Amino acid sequence: MDGLITQGALSLGRRLASEFDETDLLGRWMCHHLSGLLREAAEADGHERRAAEHRAADLVLRIWKHKAATPFRQEPVAGIDAVTDGLARLGSQPDPWSQSRQARRGEATPPADQTHLYEALRLADELDTLTGRTLSSLFYLAGQAALEDAAPWAEDVLAASGMTEWGLERFMSFVSRRRSEGGGFDAKAQPERAVSSDLQMQARALRDLAAKIETLASAPTSR
Repeated sequence: MDGLITQGALSLGRRLASEFDETDLLGRWMCHHLSGLLREAAEADGHERRAAEHRAADLVLRIWKHKAATPFRQEPVAGIDAVTDGLARLGSQPDPWSQSRQARRGEATPPADQTHLYEALRLADELDTLTGRTLSSLFYLAGQAALEDAAPWAEDVLAASGMTEWGLERFMSFVSRRRSEGGGFDAKAQPERAVSSDLQMQARALRDLAAKIETLASAPTSR
């Protein structure tokens, strides 16, 4: 285990030791056990100290890996996990409209007997695009809030994990991409205010689109 990672894990362990739910029997035992290993690591010398540090760091990383099942008063950085899990689910879904867009690329005017069909597909495309932008804005706001909640843990967690924990890099990449995409998002403005403005516009656009879909649904289908 890398020395910097070990020290990061020990620092994370000291934070974790104060977070166990001591009203839970397992929580009390884990708090006592981890605190004892951290104390041994701090008091040992030479080779014994390095060995004690590695034992404590290994336990810390194992606790962190299974933190969702660990008896904490409140699970650390649960918000970050929720956001990155959501991003992963979205990223794994194929674009359901890509084939229909490819099929109609360059089509200026639909055939007279297929107006209803093409209008439905056009609205599907519009909904797909608008939904994507709205999800992006909502995830940005959720992620910013999650990062604020996780801020006290961030340095220790990233040091302990060798800068690979949580999918945090994935989230920061998402934030960076969201800021640079444009589409009404002003990167020079305060991010939360800009995204809030985006969401208001997207909500209005969704209401307008819903009205168009309702009109299409009530219109007679052309044969």
